[in-house]
Amino acid sequence: MINKGKTKEIWKGIKQLICLKFKGSTSPSKLIINEHKITNDKAIADQLSRFFSNIGKKLASAVPKPNLPFNYYLDKPKASSFFFKPTNSTEIQNIIMYRSSTKACDPFSISISLLKTLKGVLSFSLQLLLNCSFSTGRMLDQFKFARVVPIYKKGSSCLVSNYKPISFPSIFNKLIEKLLYNRIITLRNF
Repeated sequence: MINKGKTKEIWKGIKQLICLKFKGSTSPSKLIINEHKITNDKAIADQLSRFFSNIGKKLASAVPKPNLPFNYYLDKPKASSFFFKPTNSTEIQNIIMYRSSTKACDPFSISISLLKTLKGVLSFSLQLLLNCSFSTGRMLDQFKFARVVPIYKKGSSCLVSNYKPISFPSIFNKLIEKLLYNRIITLRNF
């Protein structure tokens, strides 16, 4: 063992694998909401969450309603059925290996480095889980979680409207995304 007797180095490695590196907070230390100053961390997080979750609704309401029904814009239905080819351990391991190790950690503090280290152990279980997801058309709720970080844009750092949300989805979500992408591209090329 390279770091035998070097506790500090061992913990440094563990923290790197499970993303415990603290880079400082990107959240504001105070917000002004309706002329009231908020400094409580939970209240700030709640205000940012409320603001971010309503952005889509506001943008959608500004889009004009179409004059024609949605199916007017679609191609004619194909006679063949839509089927996703099952995945296998090798495909999963290849996708894991080609992911950049410098990407941010997921909401559960799982780094891509840790996943790369454990790919041989996890790939068969992931294969079973993901093939079940493909065949049922359902995804585990845990795979849908994302860590949302507020990023300051410009203007007053006390105004919630001067922050934009950046989402860090689960590594497993990204794995499913890549598997689906590969299959859709294959179908499209027929």
